[in-house]
Amino acid sequence: MLFSTREEPGYKGRTMEEFASCKREVSSVGKTFRFIKTHAQIQHLPGIWNRDLKSKRFIGRAIVVTRNPKDACVSMFYHASRIPAFKYNGPFEDWIEKYYEGNVESGSFWDWHAGWRKEYEDNVDKKILWIHFEDMKANPRQEIERVGRFLGLDKSKDFASAIDRALAGSTFKKMKNQYKSGHFRKGKSGGWRSYFTQAQSEAFNARHEEKLKEFPTLLKKYKF
Repeated sequence: MLFSTREEPGYKGRTMEEFASCKREVSSVGKTFRFIKTHAQIQHLPGIWNRDLKSKRFIGRAIVVTRNPKDACVSMFYHASRIPAFKYNGPFEDWIEKYYEGNVESGSFWDWHAGWRKEYEDNVDKKILWIHFEDMKANPRQEIERVGRFLGLDKSKDFASAIDRALAGSTFKKMKNQYKSGHFRKGKSGGWRSYFTQAQSEAFNARHEEKLKEFPTLLKKYKF
């Protein structure tokens, strides 16, 4: 689901007005962008594939943002527990099993990564930018500049001031105050250590290494 018009207790979906605002014109560089924020696996986005070609060449641009899978597991646990539509009220230990099996929103974490990573590594046109949540926390300006260059905005005369505005507008405090639905919880890295037992952590590590063994560069990024 790319957007929703639902209004449920504790949850505010994407309204039609928000969806319409996804078309932006950047007058300083003479470009118009239409963007969609989604958690979908790559094969569930038919609109970005050229289906006339046998190779299914990627014809859009994508910015893929990923996160430490243990932190992602904890975050999704609170997400599913808070939103009535998901109807989850079980303990964390049961949630881990669901997470393993991919019986959560957007399916398996590892299948999701494998699909996007394969396309990323095979994409000779460099139309996919891969960003890690932890890098954004450690050096937000650097990562925002990477996004700007990827979109070709660095040719604009006001690129530096645009980076300043993006940096000021994307702090955790700013976003949490802007959206009151409770979607923003802590915005930190490493919180999983307060939830996983030693045994759970070791079992998770083994599963993680097995699932991403075909992508050593990505696997190396998330050594626990």
